[in-house]
Amino acid sequence: MHGTLDYLSELHYGFDADHFYLRVDPVPEALGPLRDFEFRVLIRAAAELRIAIRLEAWSLKDVVVERDDSPLPSGAVEVAFDRILEVSVAGESVPFTKPQIEVSVALWHGALPLDVLPVEGKLEIPLGEEGFAWAVPPLV
Repeated sequence: MHGTLDYLSELHYGFDADHFYLRVDPVPEALGPLRDFEFRVLIRAAAELRIAIRLEAWSLKDVVVERDDSPLPSGAVEVAFDRILEVSVAGESVPFTKPQIEVSVALWHGALPLDVLPVEGKLEIPLGEEGFAWAVPPLV
């Protein structure tokens, strides 16, 4: 049986009044040999927000943000990478009609996915007072 190598170790999130924040902690030893790779962040609410973060030689090269296959204006998402990946998403970029959003993060190298968090499914983040997050609009 072959073992698998974990490239991503932890996924954290948070909110303030206007932004949704993600933090991804990679495993430094696993990423070490990779020079060029890509993080793909998926945030699903009423719309699907996809963020592709490409790194070359360990430097941020390109960030592409799409909502339901349409590009979003600059400033909707901010990204930083050093030893961890940090993503800030403007709240208006994540429209929602359900009392939760779903998040997943994948690490790609070449044309292959190497790791994903969470390992199975999506991280379901409750909204509203119970979730200590954005207020949930009345559902129609």
